[in-house]
Amino acid sequence: IFTLGGQAFGIESMKVVSIMRSPALKTLEVLEPNVLGMITVQGKETRVFDAYSILHLPPVSNLTENVVAMSLSDGSIAAIPIDHADGIVDAEDREMNLVPEIINNVPIHYISGIVSHQGKLILLLNPDAF
Repeated sequence: IFTLGGQAFGIESMKVVSIMRSPALKTLEVLEPNVLGMITVQGKETRVFDAYSILHLPPVSNLTENVVAMSLSDGSIAAIPIDHADGIVDAEDREMNLVPEIINNVPIHYISGIVSHQGKLILLLNPDAF
């Protein structure tokens, strides 16, 4: 579980490769939409996506201070900056809710579900959408 723009988000633990302080970003020769740059994670070149912009969240001052790296189904890794990591939550399948049709301005294909934990709604991100 981590915070982005004041909202709680999560990623299925088996998809989390690392949560770390971001090394210096390498710039891309060709600009890609919503990509801030590249870092190396476990020896793999990894795109760092601007999750704040993608998810329509308010920007933060230290945009790439901390990142979460996620494993994608094709074996590659993607990373997004986060405000801070909040821990691990054991969410049973019965706690999973279907995604409502509209969650503020967040594009729905980036959300794979919602978990309620201690009275707080946590939006689960779909790593393959990045």
